[in-house]
Amino acid sequence: MIPWGPRRGARTEAESGRTGASSWMNLKELHVWLEHARIESSWMKTTKNERSPAVREFVAAADEYCHLIESHRRLSRQKFLSRISFVLPRLYSAALHLPSIDSKGDFEEPRLSNEDWQVLFKNLRRKLGPHDRYWEFFNPYVKDDPVTRSLADDLADIYRDIQPGLKLYRYGSKGARGAAIWNWRFGLTSHWGHHATDALRALQQLRSEYRL
Repeated sequence: MIPWGPRRGARTEAESGRTGASSWMNLKELHVWLEHARIESSWMKTTKNERSPAVREFVAAADEYCHLIESHRRLSRQKFLSRISFVLPRLYSAALHLPSIDSKGDFEEPRLSNEDWQVLFKNLRRKLGPHDRYWEFFNPYVKDDPVTRSLADDLADIYRDIQPGLKLYRYGSKGARGAAIWNWRFGLTSHWGHHATDALRALQQLRSEYRL
C-alpha cells in the first residue's frame, strides 16, 4: 500500500516557497555585486586616466604656460612673444590627448575674478603693444567680414580657464582631479581652444615677420 503524501523527489509548497525566495535573494545579491563591480571598474578606469602620461604632459605644459603668463612683466616684448610662440602650441597639442572623463561631479573650480582678469589683460596688452590687435574670421567656413581680435584677451582667457584646474588637480581628491581634466577638455572645445588657435595664427605671423 502506498502511503498518502508527496511523491519521492517532489517539493512541498513550503519548500518551493523557500527555494523561490532563496533564488530571488541570490539574484538580488548578484545584481548588487555586479553594480559594485561596475562602479569599481569605472573608478579604476578614472583613476588610471587621471594619472596617465597624457595628463602628466598636459599638466607640465599648463604649468609652463601659467608661469610664463604670471612672469611676463619680467621679460622683454620680443622675449615674451618668442617664449609664448613655443609654449602655446605645446599646451594645445597636449590638450588634444587628454583622456575622456565621464563627469566632472560636483566639484567647482575657483575662477579668476573679473577684477584680477582685467589687471592681467591690461598688463598683457601693454606688453604686446602694437602686436596686440589682429584680424580674424569668427567662422572660417562662413563668408563674412573679418573682426578685430586681441592677443592679450586670448592669452588671459586661456590662463583663466587653465590655471584653476592645476590647483584642483594637485591638491584635490581623486574626484577633484577628474573634474579638472573634464573642465580642461570641455574648455578646449567650447572656449579656450578657440582662443588658442586664434592666437597661434597671430603668433605664426609674428614669427615669420620678426624672426622670433
